[in-house]
Amino acid sequence: MINSFINLIKLSFCKKIIIITNTLQMLNLAEFFHAHKLFHREFNNFIILCPYTNENAFKKIKVCHRELIKKNNLILNFQKKKEIKILYLIFYIKKFFNLGIDQIIIGNYYSYLNQKFAKISREVLVLDDGTNVLLKKNLQLLKKSNYSFFSIFDEKFFQKKNYKKNDFKFLKNKFFNKRSYSENVLILGKPIVESGFFKEHQYDFLIEYIKNKFKNKNLYYFPHPKENLNILEKKFGSIKFIKSKYPIEIYFLKMKKTPKTVVSFNSSAVIPLKLLDKKLNIFNIYFKIRLDKNHSWRLNLPRELMTRNYFKSHLSIKSKTLKIPDL
Repeated sequence: MINSFINLIKLSFCKKIIIITNTLQMLNLAEFFHAHKLFHREFNNFIILCPYTNENAFKKIKVCHRELIKKNNLILNFQKKKEIKILYLIFYIKKFFNLGIDQIIIGNYYSYLNQKFAKISREVLVLDDGTNVLLKKNLQLLKKSNYSFFSIFDEKFFQKKNYKKNDFKFLKNKFFNKRSYSENVLILGKPIVESGFFKEHQYDFLIEYIKNKFKNKNLYYFPHPKENLNILEKKFGSIKFIKSKYPIEIYFLKMKKTPKTVVSFNSSAVIPLKLLDKKLNIFNIYFKIRLDKNHSWRLNLPRELMTRNYFKSHLSIKSKTLKIPDL
């Protein structure tokens, strides 16, 4: 309790803050860190905040920080609603007492909380969060922004003067030796049941389709941090589920033999994987599914379509459109 109070006091007066919520953002932070040597000396002064981050993802964020950045940053997780309210309280304290921020690094440009903190910062750097950037309304915001962006996406999405390309040079140099490939198939998990997009029987249909498609191959499944691994293992015993302290990108680079084929459900993790290994064969599945007009996932459908189109136009990945049954 005392340590928590002391940490909040430190945060209230901290002039350098990083806000990230997932492992992709942490990997992008590591790339930025190693691409800017002058940044190393002052990096210990940053406090890293992880709002809306579940325990599994938070553990992987800390592993990435420990192995890729190796600095003594204070890293705080704010997962519960009351903890998020505390973050907003910190923001209002900083604003009211004019305790502004000299420098902030954020992973999700479109987060309301992140934008609040960014507005009281003198200097703002934005990292990639995934495929949010591809939505038309978000692209319009990017074109108007004076923030700095460090991104794996094409520079045409940004103001040229504020853009720097993230080419994953550090990760490639650290891990990428001559690679050998296996005939195994690696499935990238996505929490489409947990998020309410699919019903369980629809996910069962999807997995059966993959098993039939690759019936003579060994199937491996890398679960998303928000998926329930115990339930998956009980339901799909013929698939080998991977338990790793690393995010998929680092696990992939550390593998002795890389699967020749990766199955994706329109996952943004495909983008860094394909950039890290251009020879990788991606079997991407785009869902054709009927949703009720009030279904919460209808808001995400335009982004799913833009992601599929980006895969084709920028990564030469063709997608399989799979019709998902209603019943």
